[in-house]
Amino acid sequence: MQLRTRFASEYSPEISNPASKPSVFCSILYSALVSGSGLCRPHGRWTMTSPVLVSAHGNSTSSCEALSAASSSRGCQASVPTGKLPQNTPSPNIYSPKPDEATDRGRISPPDMEEAAAKMPEQQAVQLIGWLSPYVHRAEVALRLKGVPYELIQDDMANKSDLLLTHNPVHKKVPVLLHGDRTIPESIVIVEYVDEAFHGPPLFPSDPYERAMARFWTRFIDDRLWKALWVALWTEPGEAQVALATPARESLTLLEAQLPDGKRFFRGDTIGFLDIAASGVALWLPVFEEMAGVQLLAEEEHPALCRWAREYAADETVRQCTPDRTMMLAFLTPKRGMFVSTAAQM
Repeated sequence: MQLRTRFASEYSPEISNPASKPSVFCSILYSALVSGSGLCRPHGRWTMTSPVLVSAHGNSTSSCEALSAASSSRGCQASVPTGKLPQNTPSPNIYSPKPDEATDRGRISPPDMEEAAAKMPEQQAVQLIGWLSPYVHRAEVALRLKGVPYELIQDDMANKSDLLLTHNPVHKKVPVLLHGDRTIPESIVIVEYVDEAFHGPPLFPSDPYERAMARFWTRFIDDRLWKALWVALWTEPGEAQVALATPARESLTLLEAQLPDGKRFFRGDTIGFLDIAASGVALWLPVFEEMAGVQLLAEEEHPALCRWAREYAADETVRQCTPDRTMMLAFLTPKRGMFVSTAAQM
């Protein structure tokens, strides 16, 4: 079962891995999303149904619930934009960037990327198979930053479509990018492909060493940081949880050290590849912290990383594909017991 959503150019200002082995966090979160209430996002906004009963043909037997405004953030949590959610009126729309959205924001693509982009099938249709996930957000924000029109196909993870299973038979997970007759799975692989396949502001640094370091810290985020955070979040309160919080905060300190002095983002003054890779820290970690009653990222210990999280969440392009915080809490909170169980097995 799929919900096809197009994104029109009229945005609401209020809402808006290695392929060989998926990360621990991705697998855990994916498991959390395959049962329970479903989600849909008409007109570019994440909303909720119970369950998703919207087909690719636009038929529906359930409406999206309007959810209340977001709860106040704690500590240095980024303020995720919220607003009144519309009723579910599935009418497909395609995201098409405004003329000024696709402009090069003062950055120059490396010659090798420009040459590769010229050989890619840029004029062919772009579709993204997705779901409520920080990994799908990576792919979406990359497409939007590059100014690439695309169609989002929201697949029901409790009833995976033939489309998903056909195009990602290895992991059977989202996101999956469809570009003409090309299929690209895995969020980081998709971000790299989008950067090289399409004209527009480059996401990678032009310097080969800086590109290598961006890839290294992306591996660190997926393979080490999120595992440390997850165990610290969902271990039962007590001495063990206090002890596990130390390596989690140390990992955040290592990531924070990669922020250049006086700059807004890891890329400099514009969002780049490493910012996209770390986006879960800005948008999803605050939600998990609220659910768990544990604060790992705090202004006192990580002022620069907290500032970055606020800057990232406030970016207009990011806001356009950011799930509503209250909806995320409503959807994920009932799964807290499962999160605790998975953490105990690590």
